[in-house]
Amino acid sequence: MKKIRAFVFVTGLILSGCCSEDFVTPRNYDFREGAIDVTSLIILSGSCFGDAPNYSTVGATPDGSGGDCWSNSGPLHNVWFKFKAPESENGSIIVYVGGSSGTQRRTLLALWDTDGVTQLDCATFSNDDDNVSIYDGGWKADEYYYFSVDVQDSQSVGTFSLCLTDTD
Repeated sequence: MKKIRAFVFVTGLILSGCCSEDFVTPRNYDFREGAIDVTSLIILSGSCFGDAPNYSTVGATPDGSGGDCWSNSGPLHNVWFKFKAPESENGSIIVYVGGSSGTQRRTLLALWDTDGVTQLDCATFSNDDDNVSIYDGGWKADEYYYFSVDVQDSQSVGTFSLCLTDTD
């Protein structure tokens, strides 16, 4: 009887630690209010390539609006980021997936104004494992802008990496 109680207790501890909502959900960037500041990722010259995945849509919940070009009736599993516009007042955002860059598929990306509500640009995948990017200009230097990353459907959630560039 003691072995059964111990087994049940240990199993409960394992399941509560591995499967709680806080463990699965990207807590700090699941909602616009907790958007991760990725200003430090902006590359001032040259190009970048997807690094090891640092972000995930696994366990993310919907909030805010979906991008105008998204066809997922969403958002579904969006996560949020923000950055301070560079002095050049334009640049690009690239979401890398596939290979060593991440497991996510069917990626969706939207760029939002400083209010985090008004959409400035939108991008969607062409093929399931495509990287998705947005180039935009006309930003106000030193103001914060937001972008959200989502997926087409629940089977496409996964990890991804980001690159932001400052383009003159």
